[in-house]
Amino acid sequence: MTANVEPKKQAVLIVDDQPDNLALMGSLLKEFYKTKVALNGEKALQIAMSPEPPDLILLDVMMPGIEGYEVCRRLKENKATSDMPVLLL
Repeated sequence: MTANVEPKKQAVLIVDDQPDNLALMGSLLKEFYKTKVALNGEKALQIAMSPEPPDLILLDVMMPGIEGYEVCRRLKENKATSDMPVLLL
């Protein structure tokens, strides 16, 4: 007899400074992916460089503080995160 083991869901990091956008994207993706959220670029970088990084980042371009392009540039410069897929929204 074998146990029914569900495959591990891939993690998606959603980065947006608008809570409504985070809620919408999270609700659309939560059935299929493990979702993580960040309200700003600094938090996104922390999560991306954590021991359990996301498999994909959905990144808002226009945010206060560190904008999406700068977050993406830093991710691509870092050896640990350079291969992480990023979709700019």
